[in-house]
Amino acid sequence: MGGWDVYCALCGGPLRNLYWDADDSPHTAYDPEIFPNEADPGLEWLRDLRLIGENPDTASESKVWLSGPASAEEYGSMSFINSAANPDAAMLDLESWDGESGFIRVYNSDGVDDPFCAPFHTRCKEVLCQYLGVSELNKEVFLESLKSLAEEGDGGRSLDIDYGDIYEHMDQYWWAKQGTEHFVSDPVEVQGLSEFYNQLPTRDTTGIESPLAFTTEGDPFGWLPADVLLVLISHCPSMSDVFSLRTASPAVANVQLGNGFWRKKLKTNMPWLWDFPEPTDSQIAHVDWKKVYHKLEWGSRPESQKKNKFHGLCNRRRIWETTCPVIAEAYLDFSAKRAEWGNPEAQVLKKVLFGYPTHISSGYRIVINRETATLLDHYFEISTTRPFLLISWSDHPRRFHDISVFRDESKLMARQQMIGSDMSDIVPVPDDDWITGFIFRSNTVTDEHGARKPHVLGLEILFAKQEPVKLGASKADNHRLFHAQQNHFIVGFKFYRGEDQSLTQIGLLEQPLTNMEDCSRVIDRWPRDHDTTSTLWAGDLLPRNLCKSRNPMGLSDSYTGYEYPTEWLMLGMSTEEQADITGISADSQLGGFELHFQNQPTRRMGPAFHAMKRFSIDGKGGERITQIQTRVAQSNQLAMMFVTNRGRCLSLGTSGSGYQPLKFVDENDPDASKIALCGIYGLWREYLGAKHLLTGFGAFGTSELPPFQGEIKPLMKDDNGNYWEPERPSSQLVETGPIYGSGSYEAAVPWSQQETVTKTLPSKGCVVSALDVDRPIAEVRVTLVHSNPKCPVAPIAAIQFTYLDGDKMAVGPDIFSNDSICRCCDEKTSLPEETKKVPHYRHEIWRPGDKKLTKLQIWPSETRGVAAIRLVAEGGADSPLWGYWGFETEGKECEGLNFAGEQGSAAVGLKVFFQGLERGNRGDDTVIIAFQGLAYT
Repeated sequence: MGGWDVYCALCGGPLRNLYWDADDSPHTAYDPEIFPNEADPGLEWLRDLRLIGENPDTASESKVWLSGPASAEEYGSMSFINSAANPDAAMLDLESWDGESGFIRVYNSDGVDDPFCAPFHTRCKEVLCQYLGVSELNKEVFLESLKSLAEEGDGGRSLDIDYGDIYEHMDQYWWAKQGTEHFVSDPVEVQGLSEFYNQLPTRDTTGIESPLAFTTEGDPFGWLPADVLLVLISHCPSMSDVFSLRTASPAVANVQLGNGFWRKKLKTNMPWLWDFPEPTDSQIAHVDWKKVYHKLEWGSRPESQKKNKFHGLCNRRRIWETTCPVIAEAYLDFSAKRAEWGNPEAQVLKKVLFGYPTHISSGYRIVINRETATLLDHYFEISTTRPFLLISWSDHPRRFHDISVFRDESKLMARQQMIGSDMSDIVPVPDDDWITGFIFRSNTVTDEHGARKPHVLGLEILFAKQEPVKLGASKADNHRLFHAQQNHFIVGFKFYRGEDQSLTQIGLLEQPLTNMEDCSRVIDRWPRDHDTTSTLWAGDLLPRNLCKSRNPMGLSDSYTGYEYPTEWLMLGMSTEEQADITGISADSQLGGFELHFQNQPTRRMGPAFHAMKRFSIDGKGGERITQIQTRVAQSNQLAMMFVTNRGRCLSLGTSGSGYQPLKFVDENDPDASKIALCGIYGLWREYLGAKHLLTGFGAFGTSELPPFQGEIKPLMKDDNGNYWEPERPSSQLVETGPIYGSGSYEAAVPWSQQETVTKTLPSKGCVVSALDVDRPIAEVRVTLVHSNPKCPVAPIAAIQFTYLDGDKMAVGPDIFSNDSICRCCDEKTSLPEETKKVPHYRHEIWRPGDKKLTKLQIWPSETRGVAAIRLVAEGGADSPLWGYWGFETEGKECEGLNFAGEQGSAAVGLKVFFQGLERGNRGDDTVIIAFQGLAYT
């Protein structure tokens, strides 16, 4: 579960060797009559791969390189060699090239690590060439086309386009499955197609019956002669349109569709049959072209029966009709630009910094129109150019529709006249000012299918010197800022439009300010966040001049579902505000965060607050959250710790080793000490309607808040390097006796069916907490979650003691909502008989009669960890059994941890070890994995 597959940029298909067991179920194997095993020659084409990429630092004339044979590796990387027949100079000085081969991350569009490159099958490139009608692609234009369609960031696994029905199979890994053989079938050398071409069915001229004649009375087409009707029919774009017309009109139904009609339709409706041989005169006369048409039409459909299907032709048609139009449009667009500006292109577009497009409105995946619009062509025009923006709006309801750029005022006025002045706004760029960005204001609406999408109701056009121009609605639920990066200015835009020609995505084209020398027109006087992004923010934008963390947690995954706007939570912009903090609470599944104040209302962010852990902070006494440490474990599991200056912490997520602090600037930056933590932000996704998954998390800071000046104590750890939460108990307490639940076990390696690794319990880096067992207890509340059959330990998520004096002490989450729902269970990591009977979080209450506890009984699991526990109070009162669902104690060995006064024990406290329940997906439950006694020295 730790790695992931990447997919062909042109077809969306797999790039690696396919593995399956012929004896497996149809869900995990291909039809043996089509592909009996992974060595079938029909799958060879999948391994014929190439990479196209860029090397901005190369000394060669072209910055674009095309590799020789390549192969897919783990974690989104690919290895490659140079082309032996035509070595590419731009590859030789790649940082990842060792002289013989290279290794590079693909689909990395943020430019931070490896430069952008994309993988593709050579067969798929042949299909694209056939679609474009060229023998070879221009590699510079090809790369720019793929870059313009790439996902934003460094975690892409394909282009950000609609790949059609293959998309649902482009999961974290590609799995074999019956019924999907056409996705991995060769689209060029199609098995069985040549044999069909050589034995085309012939006409049967015997026993031809006269066609039925329908009455045409009242049919408006009845007045037209048959040859005219045949011309009308031939212009129908598809045969379904032809059949609809013949159903609606008796006169059209009376027209005989002869053999010649079907032969012509074969050429016009099936352009993907480029290898269909030119028929001879004999074939034109004797072949049954209707049968040929229907055989190839149905043979190229994935839903056809196996006996009628050409699997490779299904794949060819899918690529031709689904991805080729999108990629070809981008290719032709860039080709036209190169032709328009010459080679090299327009001055301001040379080495332009392209802000990769982000959805601003409905979030459609399909883009119909792309346009590159420049504000000037050459740098010397900066003193004379006066561009205009034309903003258009839709009606019923009124919302933002499109942006266009004009430098010819007459064309601008003609366009506005077509739209209407009441549905458009003209915004000129002043002679002494320049556009620096946009703010889009939107509300989230639910469409007829239940999907939630942002609809832009208003926007602000930002300028370097004057106040923003505000258009449309002044208030909205969400805001998105597009702004030039620090020390850069905008030279143009990439506009992406949907089916209704409304603007759905926008990318900024930027150049360094150094290209303009001392021109003051483009210098921004407004303070901006140096790490400005196109994030969609819930509510207002972050205040100006805040620094976002440089290393936020962000996960690349295949989860689908609604992605919420990013939320932010302000800890405080002043010393007084942060001194008012009394605590922070967080959902144990990372669904939401709350900040508590003494004199202010509670602030919160996030969509889910099911199991909250409360962390008290003495803000008035000088305690501050000074650091947030984060880690991403295997299976993309998030973990984080909020750390205070007193060495105390709140731990969330699946704990372990390898935490890294969120940083605002580089370690060597002399201004690093001037940035103080003042807030956090998070991005969530709704998954399967109920699972709210945190997919991004970061912090922001400010230099306006004085950094903490006092002593910062390190986080406290036990002797094994485990973090104490919230803090280490009294230094007079030490561990005593064995760790109950400790041990080792063999675990399968996620990416291998044979390899195993030895793991220990408790694992290094887990979180430990303490409970006082030396006071009379009025009530014990134990919270359990659903059991995991793959990890048969007692799924105890929390224990809370209420003492006789009213004090409470808890480990794990202590506040639970009433709508306790499953957010991390599935059929593989939970027990159906349990999930149907009890909620995900269930509480069991035991009242020991205001007595002290004397013993903790522990039943070890047969494989690892603790299977069940029971508490015993003075007088022999037993608690219920808390453990794995359905666990029975009969015949099972029991261990005992005695407390002070019981059989000479000195333990007055209970040390508990928390660890993940190994569900293997986002938001894993954290449960008590082991116990140990604590005693005074």
